[in-house]
Parts: sequence; C-alpha cells; structure tokens
Amino acid sequence: MMHQRPPTSPHAFGFRPTDSPLRSSRKRKPSWDDDAGSPVMSGLGSPFSPLTPSKRFRTGPLDQTLFQRLQAMHNSHEQQQVQPKEPQQQNIPLPVERLLSSLTKDQLVGIISSLIQKHPVLQSEVSELVPRPTLASVAALLNQAEKSLVEAFPYSKLGPERSDYAFNRVRPQLQEVLQLIMHYLDHFVRSDSYPSSMHHDYPATAFGYLHLATALTHRLPVWQNDIHNEETKGQLYARLGNGWRAAVTEVGKFVKEGKVYGAAAVGEWARNLHQHSAEVKGAYGFGEAFEEFKSHLGWLIGLYPAGEDSSGAQGPMTLSGAYFAAFPMAAVG
Repeated sequence: MMHQRPPTSPHAFGFRPTDSPLRSSRKRKPSWDDDAGSPVMSGLGSPFSPLTPSKRFRTGPLDQTLFQRLQAMHNSHEQQQVQPKEPQQQNIPLPVERLLSSLTKDQLVGIISSLIQKHPVLQSEVSELVPRPTLASVAALLNQAEKSLVEAFPYSKLGPERSDYAFNRVRPQLQEVLQLIMHYLDHFVRSDSYPSSMHHDYPATAFGYLHLATALTHRLPVWQNDIHNEETKGQLYARLGNGWRAAVTEVGKFVKEGKVYGAAAVGEWARNLHQHSAEVKGAYGFGEAFEEFKSHLGWLIGLYPAGEDSSGAQGPMTLSGAYFAAFPMAAVG
C-alpha cells in the first residue's frame, strides 16, 4: 500500500508570503476584495455599497446656502451657453426735419451760416431755396428793430435823453436799424436783383420800400451832437435819396419801353416822394429825385417839370392843378 504524500506547504520550505520576490519588487494593485480598512481604498468602499466619505473631506450637515449658490451659478452658466444672445438695439437718430423744427431762428441762421462758410459752393443753392424777402416781412423786421431802439433809451424827467451818454447806450440798437435799412435798400431798389418773373413787381416794390425806409429815418432821434446826426440820419438820407433817383430812372425806362401804370399808383409814388423831399428841404438828392420823377413819369398824372405845362410851353407852374386836385398833399408825421 502506497502512502500518499502530504501536500507541501510553502511554510515547509521556510517561505512566507511576504518573502515573495514579486511582492518585494512592486506593489500589488488594490482590488475591491481588500479590506475596507486598507489605506488605499479606505475612502471608497465597495462599488455596491454607499459612498463612504473619506476622513480627508468635511463631514457633517450640508450647508444649504452654499449649495443653493453653487446650483444657481451652474444653472446660470448653462443658460448662457444655451440661450442665444439678443441683438443690441441701435440708437436711431431723429430726422433732420424734427431737429430743425425745435431750433430758434437765431440757431438756424447760425447753423446755415456755418455750413456756407465751410462749403461756399452751397451759397447759391441756399439762396435759391430761401424765399425772397417781401415788403411785409421786412416791414416786420424794421418795426421790431425800431421798438428795441425805443425801449433801450434812458429816460429822465424830461423824457428820453438825446445826450452823448444816451447815444452810447442805444448804439447797438441804432446800428441794427441802420444796417437793416442799408441791407434791404439794394435788394429792393436794384432791378437786377429781381428775377425775370418778378420784373413787373419792381415799381410798386421799389417805391414801397423807399417810402417805408424813409419814413422810419424821419422818426430816428435827433441828437444834441450834430456829429451823431450826420453819422446816422445824414448817411441814411444820402443813400435813400440816391435810391429814389435810381428807382425813378428805372421805372422811366419801363415807361419808354411801353409799360403802362395806373394814375392811382403813379400818384401815390409822387405824393410820397414829394413829402419826403419837403421833410429834408430837398437835400440829400430828394429834390433832384422829385424833379426827375416829374420829367419821366409826371405826364401820367398831369405833373410836369418846373416851367413846363402839358403842351410843352414854358410857364411858372411846378405842379399842375390836376395833380393837386387828384392827390392832395398830406402832412408828414
């Protein structure tokens, strides 16, 4: 009978598991069968068991406030990635018409003047677009300027002063009146400033402005210093006297060319000119203007130059009886 050899144990040969050469050269990979207390897997546990927190992490109740903040940050980040960006609204400028409608007259004049200075080629285009000034519009400007002049006067117990002090006080307002009269004088009296479509309006418009401007000049103050009077009223009278003569000559050309004007209109022009000439005693060219009026246009109303009647005979009469009967002279106020 054969005896069975007992199983050989590693311990029999003096070997222990820890004496294995493999174990001494490298570490064994951890497995899920290791002890829960293994230093490598002590914080993980089994895959089939709940997660056991490690001693390195904080234990205890969860901070709800911190959790809500983190969750809100997470949700916000996801929304930013998912939601498309809304297009930014562009500022739409107001139309130019709306912007200009809110400006004052002085602001508009300043803007247009600045544009013309920077771009001189625009001057002709702007001039064509701007309506031509009328007698009514210019009369309103002159009335406003005269009102400002009167309101600027210093007053004493005897009324508005006419001293050098008063002259210096109202100089800006006075210069505004003078400049307005001078500026529109050429505009209304020079026939070449009228477009061809308005040549038929020249006589009534030119004589109408001359009467308006001369009447205003009569109302300007008379200063105690004659030098101030010559600087203001004297210069205006000289320019207006030449303006009356130029208008009379121009309308006389129209008559020679066959233009016919009514006796009522011609009589009004003659009466106004005669009144202004009498106010300045025929000075500053007003006397010459009236004589030229009689020579060029007087025959239309029975008014002839001095020493000549309707038949051409010489005589002592300056104004015909027909003129006095139809157009009585009114006092100049």
